[in-house]
Amino acid sequence: MSDAQILVDIMTEEKTLVSRLIEVSLKEREGIINSNTSLLSESFKKKEEVKASMEMLERKRVALTGKRMLREIIQEVEQEEKSKLASLQFDLKVSAREVQAISKSNLLLFKQTLAFKEKLQRAVFGADGPSYNGSGQLVGVPPAGNFVSSSA
Repeated sequence: MSDAQILVDIMTEEKTLVSRLIEVSLKEREGIINSNTSLLSESFKKKEEVKASMEMLERKRVALTGKRMLREIIQEVEQEEKSKLASLQFDLKVSAREVQAISKSNLLLFKQTLAFKEKLQRAVFGADGPSYNGSGQLVGVPPAGNFVSSSA
């Protein structure tokens, strides 16, 4: 198998991984919108797995091509590989832009969700109202109900 064909295979795997990243990022968006922490956690885990796989492929690609740019390599290969590489390069650029747009959108949604929850908390508890400590317990609210002292 030629180096050009190996590069085509690597880039095809990268394209598959980027498509998977798009799917996972859309699931992450769903988790943000629905405040579904289990879906968010699952999405973060899957994103880390995809990232690790992409890093492995990147190491393979660099070992194969060195620091040469893809446009240089495309000019040196046979016509069949040239068209495959150019097509994969275009597809990866488009997919990378889509991932970037989804990630930016997810970040904005996440920030908006946090701001809404903080505003809701201030509306319910007031500006100087209670907050949560590091253990997740509500602090600053006096206990409700009638308590009987053990000394009585």
